[in-house]
Amino acid sequence: MSTSGAPLHLKDILRFNLVCSSEERHRTHSSASTSKIPSAQRQSLVRGYSLRAPKTSQPRCRQMACHAYGGRDATVELALDISAVLGEGPTWLDEQKRLAFVDIEGKRIHIWDPVSDELDTISTEAVGRPSTLTPSREGNFLVVAIEQSVYLVDIQKKKVGEKLAEVPYELQRPCRFNDGKASPVGTLVVGTMHDKWVEGEPAQMFKLGGKPMGPHSLEQVMTEDELMMGNGLVWTEDMKSMWHCDTTTNCINEWRCDRDGAPARGEDGKLDRLNQICIPKEEGSPDGMTNDAEGNLWVALFGGSAIACYSPQTGEQLRKVHIPVEKVTCPIFGGAELDTIYVTTAKIGLDDIPGAGGIFAVKIPGIKGKCPAYTANVAIRD
Repeated sequence: MSTSGAPLHLKDILRFNLVCSSEERHRTHSSASTSKIPSAQRQSLVRGYSLRAPKTSQPRCRQMACHAYGGRDATVELALDISAVLGEGPTWLDEQKRLAFVDIEGKRIHIWDPVSDELDTISTEAVGRPSTLTPSREGNFLVVAIEQSVYLVDIQKKKVGEKLAEVPYELQRPCRFNDGKASPVGTLVVGTMHDKWVEGEPAQMFKLGGKPMGPHSLEQVMTEDELMMGNGLVWTEDMKSMWHCDTTTNCINEWRCDRDGAPARGEDGKLDRLNQICIPKEEGSPDGMTNDAEGNLWVALFGGSAIACYSPQTGEQLRKVHIPVEKVTCPIFGGAELDTIYVTTAKIGLDDIPGAGGIFAVKIPGIKGKCPAYTANVAIRD
């Protein structure tokens, strides 16, 4: 899918008032949480929910009338034209008021100040492809998943430091880590992506275990029978469950959590899935994800030129905002008031598309993030 319209002048920051379509739903929604619904009913509540794609026009790089859910306008801006090969893992560093993200195939970690436009770059060429990152609870460090290991990265020294853990040898596959985040209690939870995922090869999910002062280890929490591709993770406010995207199956799943914030198993040894939202393939594939102050799920639709908002209670698509590039990878709330959605994108196969691989900033009046990024509780040793 390619964009059309007037050419972009990439030397300047561009603003677009794009068509932002969503539909009012005339249903009565239950206020009861899914944890109060019987297990059998919970698991079928939104499984296979058929989301009707709203009728929208093709996004164009020019100003257009904008209609949005609730009558509010969304503005989309190409905020940083960085041409990342595969931009991913955006994380708002609240203390620094900067946005950190990775270019997976470019083997780079970027830290950007949206106010001053200053950009710091850290190369990971020596150790491989970085896939996701989270701030450390103590110290000026990032915890970064690179290939099949987890490293500390020193922001001030701009270098990759200590390896904290790696996937146990018997569980290593031709794969790399993909998306992950620190849970509300500080445990890094991260999924993998098989090199042959297109051929149907499955993935795994791990949590970074060990005491805060180390040593750390990676513990498998989802097996290859339970996951196809690990992407987008968010937690409910009570941390009783987490949502995550399984991109290959085009579904977003809600799982009951253990005390670390990782998917939990019952007495029968099986994972307890509470809900599932399935997205039609023509909408794009669910990639990275975040949630807003109301608990709604904001999902990047890779291949669908959009981010979309879904109700975790009903599975309904509440809003869809078009981004003027096809490969949209991950949204995150940032800014001083957490009222900007920063969106990473990929340039793979889109060399001639203006803005591809850039960072887009979305502003929607009244929509804010729930909280800054959770921090990883890991040991910082000199």
